[in-house]
Parts: sequence; C-alpha cells; structure tokens
Amino acid sequence: MSDIVIKVEGLSKQYYINESRTRYMTLRDSLSEFVKSPFHRLFASSRNTVSPSHHDAASPILRSSDSTIWALKDVSFCVKRGEIVGIIGRNGAGKTTLLKILARITKPTAGYAEIHGRVGCLLGISTGFHPELTGRENIYFSGAVLGMKKAEITQKFDAIVSFAELEKFIDTPVKRYSSGMYVRLGFAISVHLDPGILLIDEVLAVGDTAFQKKCLGKMDEIAKEGRTILFVSHKMSAVEHLCQRTLVLKEGALSFDGPTNGAVELYLSQLNLVTSLSFDNPEPDPVKPFEVTKIDILDKSEQVKSILRSGDCVRFRITWRSSEVVKNGGVRLGILTLNDVPLIRYSTRLTTNTDTDSALQFQQGINTVELEFKQFPLPTGRYKISVVLFRQGRGRLYRNTQFAIFPVEAKASSMFQSGKSLKASRSLLSVPHKWIFPNP
Repeated sequence: MSDIVIKVEGLSKQYYINESRTRYMTLRDSLSEFVKSPFHRLFASSRNTVSPSHHDAASPILRSSDSTIWALKDVSFCVKRGEIVGIIGRNGAGKTTLLKILARITKPTAGYAEIHGRVGCLLGISTGFHPELTGRENIYFSGAVLGMKKAEITQKFDAIVSFAELEKFIDTPVKRYSSGMYVRLGFAISVHLDPGILLIDEVLAVGDTAFQKKCLGKMDEIAKEGRTILFVSHKMSAVEHLCQRTLVLKEGALSFDGPTNGAVELYLSQLNLVTSLSFDNPEPDPVKPFEVTKIDILDKSEQVKSILRSGDCVRFRITWRSSEVVKNGGVRLGILTLNDVPLIRYSTRLTTNTDTDSALQFQQGINTVELEFKQFPLPTGRYKISVVLFRQGRGRLYRNTQFAIFPVEAKASSMFQSGKSLKASRSLLSVPHKWIFPNP
C-alpha cells in the first residue's frame, strides 16, 4: 500500500438539473451544518481524504431522477506512485468531475478518494488564477496554495516564465491573456512547482503544435522523476504516447481500466461511427440544406469493394442530397487513423487555381462526385474516413460531415512486386517507390 498514492472507492457525484424543485434548508439546519462541518473536515484531513459532506451524505435535498443527474457513479480504482494514467470518454462522461474531486475542488456525494502527496492541477484554461493579478503574482499565489515557501518559488520562477514564453507579459494582469497564454502559464506552473501528483485536463486542447509537443516532452520528463500523472484528453495520439494504462468513463461509470490500446479501441467503439464500407442515410432531414447520404468504395470496374488493398485502383463515390440549388459548393474527403492523425485530405478546391472555377453546383435532389486513387497509399489497418460538404467563400451557411470506418487488408497487394504489404505500425503510408543500387 505504500506505493498507492491515489485510492478511489465508490466515488459518486450528483448534480441538480432542476433548481426550481430544490428544497432549501431551514435556518436550524444551516446552523447545525455550520457547527458540524469542522468536525467532518477534521476527520477527512486526518487521513488526507476527500469524502462527502454531511449535507451531501444525509441526502435531505437529493431529489428524484428527473431533477438530478449522476456525473459519477460508483467509481473505484487505485494509482501507484510514478504511474501515468489516461482518462478518456465522451463529453459528459465525468472526467473533469473526477479530477475536481481529486483536486479537492468538489465534494463527492458518496464514496471517498485518498490522496497521498502534494497535488498540482491544471483543470480548464484559467483554473486557480486570479484575473486581477499579474502573471508574476499568480505564480507566487499558486505556489503558496501548494504550501511552498517564497524562496522555493523564486528559485523556480525563471524556469516557469521561460517555459511559458511570457517574459514580455509576466507583469500584465492575466485577465488580458489569450487562451493560449493562460494555458502556457498554467501548465508551466503545474509542472515546475514539484507536485507529487499532477492532474491535467485537456491541456492540449488549446495552444499551437509546438507548445503541445513541448508539453508532451515535459510530461515524459517528470514521469521519469517518479511523479504521478492523471491525464484527461480527447487527443488519442497523446494518450497513447504518454500512458500505458487508461481509464474509460461512460455516463459517469468506469467501463474499462487497463492497457491504453484496449481503452482507445473501446472509446472509439462508443462513438457510434459507421463501420461498413457503404452506408445509407435515406431519410432526408428538412433542417439541413444538404447532407451526405452514401459513401461507396469501388474498384476500377465500379464494383463495390469489400476488401481494400494497398496499391489497388480505388474510387470513392460520394452521394448527397440537396434541398436547394447551391452554386458555390465543395466537397472534401479526409482519411485519418482511428486516433485522428490526418493522413489524406483532398478538396475539390484543389483542382484549379481559383475557388470560383473549382466550385461545384449542387443540384436540387441527389448529387454524386468521385475521387480516384490510381494506387491506394494506405497500409494494412483500420481507418476513419470523413466527407465534408460545404459552401465556399464568406457566404458559407452550412457544413455537413459524415464519418465511417473502413479496413485495408494485406491480400495480393500490387504495391510491391513481391506481393508483400506494409502494416500501419511500420509506415503511415505505402507509396510507389524504387530502390536503385549503384554498380559494384
């Protein structure tokens, strides 16, 4: 047990969704709660535990299911010292609520969480910042909250500012910072003030690619120092890069706790993506001016293919329905890995030098367009395809996107004379090439 730094048992959190039906406490109840609450806090702090308050546990205010929602439901797990654990799930699955409870920002309704060690957190863009204080003042404020002495914070101050790249703005009130500046400063403070446990929620959702790469490198570095990280993200490539173990939350419940590759597969299966080579959406939606109704993958004989092979001639036929004539329409097809790494992205706007000449005219009713690859460049694996319909120019009023998942298999590939095929784990693309050997 000495290696366990986080222990969560039966953690649940209930929120109200219909405040008008909430029954308020009487004055006597409020006074009773005021007198009793110090003893509850003392009991919780004696074992460094986040537990329900008397108000939450006694449930005099808990209402029927039509006025409340369970953000977390009976979640239990343990995290060892030095582990990097990913937490993934759809929006509303309870990821942020879980981190807020662990950070002692929110009280659970039931269950408890024991935390052994100093906790640093980055939950949202500006969590923990006072908007009227400067960046410099917020660094010292955050360190003081973590229980650090001023001399310790001063020793790390230059490293924090350098990492955040905010030398010119460190004495500016943070209320004037952009979202990217907020995140850079918040992340720099979180990782440099030496918390034993680091809680990070969607830090890669804001910021440019260079900063995201910098964050991943820093998290790799602090993990090697033996610190513990709980990492929430929708960026599956980052979760796979950092975490060997990942939790999957679904509707507040823990649906998976295990190897990251299994967690990512389960999460993707929960996204309700179409998993066939052809799909139909025959019923028109009167609200949408145009929408994708079908994607077919064809061979050079225009037969629907059940197996795609690297190097084969492949044609994607996109069918859509338009409720009106659109003179400046466009189509974009993208192919991504299952964790959203883009591989191919082609648009009808790339066919000519001007947007006007490349614009498609959507006829009222059924429309089709095809995109052909003479030699399909993807190796063996499963991929996500996205098709986007859009209006070009400033007058774009609507965009419709459809996703599907399709496989590529290694059967009689024509990409190589040997008939062999690459796997996606070895190369993201499989393109025609030739080895040239110099004469001996």
